[in-house]
Amino acid sequence: RGAAARLGSGGGLPALAEAMTSIDVAGIEPARRMRVTAQVLDTALAEVRRSGAQPAVRIGSWPATEAGLRDGLERAYRALAGSATVEAERHALVDAANAVRRWTLL
Repeated sequence: RGAAARLGSGGGLPALAEAMTSIDVAGIEPARRMRVTAQVLDTALAEVRRSGAQPAVRIGSWPATEAGLRDGLERAYRALAGSATVEAERHALVDAANAVRRWTLL
């Protein structure tokens, strides 16, 4: 089963972890891989907010915690922005990255 099928499976964080693994082993072009990675991380973040963190589960390189998934999603959005060829799309992706960024106060 592919990542898209797992995204809509309702299988929670374990299914999303499997989806991310399938992305990593699939022979898809890098831009498509990053878009699907962002979708998986966004779905996982929503699941963590709804059902709670599962730090032992990893979605790709990131633990299934709000902080971990925010970091991964921010990175994915910034990578997509870096490869965007349309300025408006690039700005929207940077805005999306800033929206999920974990802000710290010094």
